[in-house]
Amino acid sequence: MDYKSISKIGIYLPIQLCYLMVFGLASLDKFLNFSGNVSYFTKLFSKTFLVKLPGGMAPHVAGIGIAEGLIAVLMAIAILKREFLPSCKMPLLTRFGLLASSFMFVALGFGLRLAQDYGNAANLFFYFALTQLLYISLVAMEKD
Repeated sequence: MDYKSISKIGIYLPIQLCYLMVFGLASLDKFLNFSGNVSYFTKLFSKTFLVKLPGGMAPHVAGIGIAEGLIAVLMAIAILKREFLPSCKMPLLTRFGLLASSFMFVALGFGLRLAQDYGNAANLFFYFALTQLLYISLVAMEKD
């Protein structure tokens, strides 16, 4: 195995595992503690229009949990398909997972801005920016 092969494994696999962990555990928590999360989000968004929508915060919590779960599934399948190996020329699931993560961070950041939680919204900007940099770097690396 050459340096480039080891580099690809050392870059892709930790990224896939990290996003699998972050979104998998977040999704799992949304459903294992559903009522607690609904209560938390109801309090967080109490001064916004979101709590007045039909169903209250329950559909939002479920939607976020499902979206996070889908990102985790994308990364899990990418690992199972061995997209981290040098023989994989086009790691599409990893790419889609990173793009979906970017949209998730934007959506979560938007929600936190609505709730006037500016500090945590700013943190999500950094997650978004890092995810975009990872995506751009991986695409550039594939062209080599």
